[in-house]
Amino acid sequence: MDGVVPILIVAGVLAVWWLGLRGFYGGRPWKPLRLAFSTTAAALLFLGAGALGYRLDRHERFVSGAWSDGVIWWEVAVGVALVPVAAWFWRKGLRSI
Repeated sequence: MDGVVPILIVAGVLAVWWLGLRGFYGGRPWKPLRLAFSTTAAALLFLGAGALGYRLDRHERFVSGAWSDGVIWWEVAVGVALVPVAAWFWRKGLRSI
């Protein structure tokens, strides 16, 4: 029973948050253009940081420093993977205007 109480509290907070977003944004909290801007920003962040060798992982950054000696390929891969997602959101968002 002790493990159920925190789960119910988190579920209640998420439900109130979700209902608040729905009311604030008029029924649809995630619109395609907002998602397009966010995924584009994330893609640029990961691509730029990975290409320059800046570690985005908090633990790794504090253990061995923020900068690496070369390209961080997993960050570049995440950035490249986000590019088609951003393009899809841009296409869907611009069609809805």
